[in-house]
Amino acid sequence: MSIIQAVITDSICVLSCDNRTTNIKTNEHSSGFNKIIKLNSNIMFGVTGNPINSFKLFDGYCFYNTVNGFSNLDNTFDISYEDFVNIILNRYNEMYKEHIVNKKQYDIGDIICGFNGSEFEIITLSLGSTLGFPDGVMTVHKAKDFPYKAAIAGLTKHKDNFEILAQKHYFENKKQLTIRQWKNIMQEVVDDGSKFDDTIDNNLNFETIRKIEKNGNIFYK
Repeated sequence: MSIIQAVITDSICVLSCDNRTTNIKTNEHSSGFNKIIKLNSNIMFGVTGNPINSFKLFDGYCFYNTVNGFSNLDNTFDISYEDFVNIILNRYNEMYKEHIVNKKQYDIGDIICGFNGSEFEIITLSLGSTLGFPDGVMTVHKAKDFPYKAAIAGLTKHKDNFEILAQKHYFENKKQLTIRQWKNIMQEVVDDGSKFDDTIDNNLNFETIRKIEKNGNIFYK
């Protein structure tokens, strides 16, 4: 397994993932394996589980290397969040059909997040998780009366630690947290989590999207 952490507010979206990979046959660990991609100013995604399975899901939108992990393609993708999500969900549904009739076994625990045209959102995709997570797709948004929404692909204890830290910082600051503060929370989660979960390390890669207002115009970067 790995750990993807995603959080959205009204104005920012932050995605992180550790960079440890595990050889299933030998159980040997190595680092330097990237698992997150920022596709454009509206779309990011991260992967856990079997990277070959996730590459099938996101094929055409990234490179995959067995040593270095996932990386951006050379071209810039001029695709909307909605169109991208529809393509990936159609692929997921085909893979799900293969999975349930035992034609192929998958292990996917991935996250898509970004700006959907009206607000930031997070989509989780799970299929054949070796940790027993239920199969399916879930879309979440931030509630209007709550400052953030988060989703974690990883052990339940990581999720609990994230929520404890996030609420602690909000009580201390009593205002919206910055991108740097969210990154610090995510780092603290893996600093603690890597002590009991040997499938992750505490080396994080980050990607962000922020809402920018300038001269009356709004854009995302």
